[in-house]
Amino acid sequence: MNTTPYFVAEINDEDGLNVSGSSIGHDLTLTIDGEMQMTYNLNDNFTYDFGSYTRGTTHFSLPELSPGRHTLQFRAWDIFNNPSTTRLDFNVVEGLKPNILNVSCTNNPARESTSFVINHNRMGSLLNVTLDIMDMSGRLLWSHSETGISSGAEPYTIFWDLTIDGGQPLQTGVYLYRIRLNCEGSDYTSKAKKLIIIR
Repeated sequence: MNTTPYFVAEINDEDGLNVSGSSIGHDLTLTIDGEMQMTYNLNDNFTYDFGSYTRGTTHFSLPELSPGRHTLQFRAWDIFNNPSTTRLDFNVVEGLKPNILNVSCTNNPARESTSFVINHNRMGSLLNVTLDIMDMSGRLLWSHSETGISSGAEPYTIFWDLTIDGGQPLQTGVYLYRIRLNCEGSDYTSKAKKLIIIR
């Protein structure tokens, strides 16, 4: 599954923004690599901030791009038809390893269950996620793998009822948990922390 890069622009102008589309050629536009056939109208994706006519946000799901250097050019207009243009240069890399920003537990110490909360930098990407539970010597006690997507800005979560294979509950103690994840065939990245269980 290919990931879909997402473009977001926060726009403000003290005179007000022209997003009506009523002025020919005065639309919110996004152009990729300077190509006319890759110029997109973002008027319909625009939303004003609550109670404001001078600030708002627009967005667009970019098409799949080939590996290498690319440019984005975004243009907006104020109500007096003055344009403002911003350019972004970026690099598309295949198989880029995701970065785990933080891992935490909803309950730690845990008594009945806990959820592992994984903050990462690949929102909207299909992730392969593995949870390993180990004793303090590093001996693997249980492992669980799944595939999923973090939607919006929500972190990825995995629920665990504190049992290992055969439904055997882990007893009171200090354990290690390790999260491993990859996407699009990249290498795995991992992060480990301690979990306390109290029965």
